[in-house]
Amino acid sequence: MAIYDGHISLGEDRVHVILGVEEEKVTLSSNGREIGIWGMDEISIRYIGNGRYSVTAEDETLEFVPNDQDLFAIKFGEIDDAPVAPHSARVNGRHSPETAGNDQLDIPDRFDEEAPPPRPLTRVAFYGLAAVTSLLGIWAVVSLVLG
Repeated sequence: MAIYDGHISLGEDRVHVILGVEEEKVTLSSNGREIGIWGMDEISIRYIGNGRYSVTAEDETLEFVPNDQDLFAIKFGEIDDAPVAPHSARVNGRHSPETAGNDQLDIPDRFDEEAPPPRPLTRVAFYGLAAVTSLLGIWAVVSLVLG
């Protein structure tokens, strides 16, 4: 059973809840008391933007905000078929409906360009480090043989 904690909004109050997800059912509880148990076909969990999910069961909809956004999105990010928020509506790198469950990343065109050549100071440092490492290796072999 996967367990996700977070908050639901009831009016102006935020209530801490635990959402338990199994193969066959989903449970919602708060303070050790069970609020409801639903079969997977009786409940709908959809991403609505800004790290919030709507949980709909028995013709009631609650807004659920998981404490671990990324972990929850791994499980439920794929459920959302239609984008609700624009791509720019991501919050702190959180998952958006357009990227949740998408295996292909949008790579900007600027990454297709080649990197610039290293600066002279970088080359000097690299070759200096390679020379020192080679000398230390030779010293270690010589000290083992003559030892």
